[in-house]
Amino acid sequence: MPTKPSVKYALLALAISTVWIMIEHFMGWNSTRHDIGQYTRMLPMVLFWVLIFVTVNQSRGQRDTYSFNEGLRDGMLMSLLYCAGFTIVIYLYQKFINPAFFETLKVYTLDQMRARNATEAEMEKSMKDMEMSFNGSIISFFLLFVFSFGWGLILSAIAARVYRKK
Repeated sequence: MPTKPSVKYALLALAISTVWIMIEHFMGWNSTRHDIGQYTRMLPMVLFWVLIFVTVNQSRGQRDTYSFNEGLRDGMLMSLLYCAGFTIVIYLYQKFINPAFFETLKVYTLDQMRARNATEAEMEKSMKDMEMSFNGSIISFFLLFVFSFGWGLILSAIAARVYRKK
């Protein structure tokens, strides 16, 4: 049975992240201003990480005892819901709202690497990494989910350890 804080904070984080992504889009931070977007794109993940701790703390407050396993479960549920929703939001954003995202990011990255006189090998490796992460393929979205959820699990374990009570 899902706990209320897990669902509540996953949906809150997802709603704020979606609004933020649209603000970034309208400001051009994911199309023409990747110099700003490279930093602003981190906000949804930071928010997600903070809300894992809030979720576990709120869940703890609803019980007389709160074990590590209960905290881990609550954090994992919040992470699962948020990461699945976030992956869908990013998919929709890249496919329908900003289909040029990958190409503009690639151009920006190459320009930055050329400006700092990166070697051809460095540029090639960077482009391979970028291709895997941002090209809009099913694999790139799967990796987004897996890595986001992986960090969610790690932080859920930390939060569960911090907020457990006997």
